[in-house]
Amino acid sequence: MSALSLARNTLRQRTPQLQPSVQCTRRWLAEIVDIAPNPPADEIAITAAPTTEPVNWRREKVPVREDHGLYAFFRMKEPQEGEKLEGEDKYAVCESPQTYHSISGRGWKAEELRLKSFNDLHTLWYVLLRERNLLATQKEETRRMGVQNPEFQVNGRKLFHVRKSMARIKQVLNERRLAYESAYDIAAAQQETYNNETVLTHLRDERRRRAEEAEIAAKVAREEAERLAAEALARKEQEKLERMRALAVARAKAKADADAAAAEAAEIAATTAAEKVKTRGPKEPKPAPPPKTPREQASQTAAAGLFGRFSGFGRR
Repeated sequence: MSALSLARNTLRQRTPQLQPSVQCTRRWLAEIVDIAPNPPADEIAITAAPTTEPVNWRREKVPVREDHGLYAFFRMKEPQEGEKLEGEDKYAVCESPQTYHSISGRGWKAEELRLKSFNDLHTLWYVLLRERNLLATQKEETRRMGVQNPEFQVNGRKLFHVRKSMARIKQVLNERRLAYESAYDIAAAQQETYNNETVLTHLRDERRRRAEEAEIAAKVAREEAERLAAEALARKEQEKLERMRALAVARAKAKADADAAAAEAAEIAATTAAEKVKTRGPKEPKPAPPPKTPREQASQTAAAGLFGRFSGFGRR
């Protein structure tokens, strides 16, 4: 149960004698009623409900403030020299023909409205709306008062200008809306094209970068392979040179050993021969054979040629 329902039930229980005297009174638009804040439920004061006398609005005027907003639906009068207007006398219910011709104008053109900003169009719309409501109020008042003279009635041409100006404001706003939608579509298409070009450019750059990286990696691998091959070839040449150097050293050493052994053997042979010579004494030279005659030389040669052929066969 809410606090308002609890307060109502408590008030009904504590004030049974005031129930018959409570009356529903009619309130009016222009009536000002002070509303005091509701006291707490446990501190409700028992007072009699205030009563107001109903106002017969058909016979009496309803009192209103001078700055009431409904006065905006009536046109203000221009006071004459030395004339002071107060209250409702400041406003005119119906316009005279002289006033109408003096303040009447034309409607707004579309080319004029296209030069206005959104704020100006917004303000002008409500100015025209107020003017349309003002004319509608004057028309209703003349109908209610039974004015038959057409000069004092609302001129339809003026209402036409107001409605036409409002329609042109709608037209200008619709043109701006269509232009905005077209510009938005163009901007969206341009943005999409830009995004596509950006993505394609990024993909091309990425593909080019990867190709360059692959080419650089292949070049590095090729250079590394060439370097390793050159190192292997240099290593083989170095090993070959070392083997040749070791072989040359070995050959030189073997030759030196052989020369040393030969020299040592020659020295030993010379020493042995010298010792034999010392032991045997000097050797007598052999006497030279007598020279042969030509006849002996020829017979010896023939014999050597005849028996030399069979000497080998017999040995074989």
